Amino acid sequence: MAIFFCLKCWREIAENQTVCQICGADKAKLSEQSLLAKLIRSLRHRKPETPIRAAYVLGKLKAVEAVTDLIEIASSSPDPYIRATAIEALGNIRGARVQQFVKSLWYTSLTVIGKKMPPTKQQNTFASIELIQ
Repeated sequence: MAIFFCLKCWREIAENQTVCQICGADKAKLSEQSLLAKLIRSLRHRKPETPIRAAYVLGKLKAVEAVTDLIEIASSSPDPYIRATAIEALGNIRGARVQQFVKSLWYTSLTVIGKKMPPTKQQNTFASIELIQ
């Protein structure tokens, strides 16, 4: 049996339910929204694998429209894996705002799960996100 979630509040709903009993969202209207809007909304899903997948896809799509939400998730999510994926997605999207945010990470105590890399690989990674001028 599949589990269905309201696309607005992310509560479980019955497959045949047309309106969410919790938030009143109309399932048909929400399903008409663009894939990009659904992915951005998925960043706030309560099951951690969903925001991770959404951030990954948004990064691959280089979705500039998602920068504000990805920065918010990268800054405030209590899950370090979600934060790490959001930061990686931002690195794929790039742009002045992303560069400013990534640079600000150097001066914060934000904990992010990272992969250990040899120093030369780290330098290449940082350069690709344009951290070094």
